Amino acid sequence: MQTLDRCALLLLLAALPLCAAEGLQAPPIEGGVLLEKIGADYLPGDLEWAVTPRPQQEAWTGVALPVLKVVVVLGEGLPEQAGTQLQELFDAAPIPEASFKDEPASGTVLVIAGVPESSPRAKAALEAFGLAQAYAALDSDEGYVLGAGTPGGRATILLAGRGPWGSFWGVQSLRQLTRVHDGAPHVRAGVVADFPRFPFRGNKRPEPWEHRFKANYGWNYKGSQKCAHLGRRFGAWIHHVDPLDATDARLDLLIDGGEVTEKGKTERFEGAKAAYEKGCREFVLKYDDTGTRMNKATEERFGGDYFKAQSHFLTEMFKRLRALDPANRVFFMPQPYWLNCPGIEAYASKLGAAGGIPSEMGLSFCGIEVFSQILPTGAIDAYRGLFGSTVRAQIYDNVGRGGDLFAITGRDPDLWKSVECIFPERGTPVTRITVYDYLWNPEGYEPERALALACRELSGGNPEACRALRSFVEAWNARRDPAAGNLPRERALADYAAATGEFDALWSALEPLLKDNPLAAETRLAGVILGKLNEWGECDALATRRAQTPVFTRYGLRELKVAKLEGSIALDGKLDEAAWAKAEVQTGFIPHGWGKEPAAEPLAEDDQAALRVLRDDTHLYLALEAHSTKELKLPDWAAKQWKDAKPGATVPYAWRVPCFELFLDTDHDHADYYQLVMNVANFRYEVHAGDWNPAHPLPEVWASGAEFKLALAEDLHGATLECRLPFANLGGAPKPGARWGLQIHKSIGAFGLWTYQFAPTSFSHGPSQLGHLVFE
Repeated sequence: MQTLDRCALLLLLAALPLCAAEGLQAPPIEGGVLLEKIGADYLPGDLEWAVTPRPQQEAWTGVALPVLKVVVVLGEGLPEQAGTQLQELFDAAPIPEASFKDEPASGTVLVIAGVPESSPRAKAALEAFGLAQAYAALDSDEGYVLGAGTPGGRATILLAGRGPWGSFWGVQSLRQLTRVHDGAPHVRAGVVADFPRFPFRGNKRPEPWEHRFKANYGWNYKGSQKCAHLGRRFGAWIHHVDPLDATDARLDLLIDGGEVTEKGKTERFEGAKAAYEKGCREFVLKYDDTGTRMNKATEERFGGDYFKAQSHFLTEMFKRLRALDPANRVFFMPQPYWLNCPGIEAYASKLGAAGGIPSEMGLSFCGIEVFSQILPTGAIDAYRGLFGSTVRAQIYDNVGRGGDLFAITGRDPDLWKSVECIFPERGTPVTRITVYDYLWNPEGYEPERALALACRELSGGNPEACRALRSFVEAWNARRDPAAGNLPRERALADYAAATGEFDALWSALEPLLKDNPLAAETRLAGVILGKLNEWGECDALATRRAQTPVFTRYGLRELKVAKLEGSIALDGKLDEAAWAKAEVQTGFIPHGWGKEPAAEPLAEDDQAALRVLRDDTHLYLALEAHSTKELKLPDWAAKQWKDAKPGATVPYAWRVPCFELFLDTDHDHADYYQLVMNVANFRYEVHAGDWNPAHPLPEVWASGAEFKLALAEDLHGATLECRLPFANLGGAPKPGARWGLQIHKSIGAFGLWTYQFAPTSFSHGPSQLGHLVFE
């Protein structure tokens, strides 16, 4: 009897709220089962029963409601898949509410899913759970409340959405709260009041499984409507504007009753209209990676003024798209499309003086950098202010790519006030799930929690598989980058080999556990880590690491000693001073193009280079002698675009012509780096990436103070570069024994690279991938 009394007391205590939000109380629960008797203790903080994305408000008990007998009742207008998923969850065919007349028998759990305004049973259940006020406070049609318990003595599970998709998102949360125990589903008792902060959450390359984590958006609309049946309600019709065509035949359209007349029909507008008729309600006019080119007719009409032509084009397209439907959302992706690009303020100023953009046109851009580790609200608002946009922006997020298994970080909790959508360009299931956790509830987002829950979901709730996946992910994140530990080369290579062996062992333990997990198969988890994806630089990270081990151990993690300069150096591109003869020389550059694996051997002599670095008390000196099988010449488009620039000037897209790119991480903290591009016309691009001062809403443009001379060979099949950089603009002079991060690229046209520091990824903008400069 004492044992029974103790069990009853434990059940009573477990039924009390564990994490009640203000104004939200967990429901009563009778006949429940302690959670500890159902789920194994394999995650910290009771995360076996947590929901991702994290709800805005939640109040739980430590008890689960057994669902031994069940009736599932669906209100009108719910997505078909909501009923399908509930049937799979409880093995009971849903009954339309209009057809359900009789009360369920005693001991039956009543599952009600619907929109209370059109569902009397959902409305009554709201009152029974005490959730009517919380429901009324939801200001999004994607909001929902969820309750599981025995209010009024009746075992009930309620999914009440503000709109049909709100109810559907409630089903996704319910799926995470359900476990099978003793052959029957058990649902954790508690209540949720939930809604998304970001109205649009998705990916440039959407996957069907993402609806489980409340993703509703797919960028890069192509007419296929992929995933639309799983809540993917919005796409973007994208027009890449290069060269700019803003001539009469294109944009001086005649509008009659909101329709474009035959005289005004254009391929551009008709493409947008066709997308609209298929359900698209978002349109992006995209200028990323373009110059200021115009076709001949546009150039003649606007007197060669690109900004007048661009303002005209943007304004007219905005008018036409809004005339098609006032609810259409129209965005402009400028060039530059990242904040710390030199010249962005001048670009915005010229466009504004030429007429600017409509104030209700949104901006689409990448953030502070093309690969933005941080996304601060102040910088985003300053960028919107530059262009005069009064509506929320969207962020095209490049962080999180093939082989990345981390939880997303660096995004402000208040960013939703200025940004309606952040969509990654790609990413593994691990990074995607954590992104959706942030986008749904940024104020409650915790990266470690998000990562643990991503592992739980991807392992199908199997404790052994979850532990194995977490072990692999944590080891991969800690030891993936061999240069990140700042170790001397020999020790770093030994650690690299040991880590690869550890990854192999962890993967061997993990892989068989994933094969029987439907979610892991659906998300292609094994494929993301080991299978070749072959798209835009994504690769099988572990398999590539294995294959690249012989290359890396021979040529990777370079160390170059920097001796003290003796004498003087003239920056003339000749390298005829005695000082250079005393510098250490490193060669053996290897091919490493964008998204391509490096070759197993260095380049041939006629495509090779030699690097020297020296220092004095105030400057760093760099010399590079390079050969090339291709001619190193300036393309016609660049010569025309930069015709008024003087040698040494900063120009946009300096790296899209033959050039050398220098990357320096001077404090070697792997958090930020300096980049200096020097091209064959002796123009530059320079940026301090990863650096942002909250006191300055727009990132301050870094002035390197570099002096350089790039001298071409007479036959254009070679070049000699001399460069002098003041330490004062690099954070100060290094002390003897200091180690800086270093990378050098030669680019012949866009992304045709060879590299000094081979790293086991093709990502050059990663300070954890840099080699070492060692100062004597």
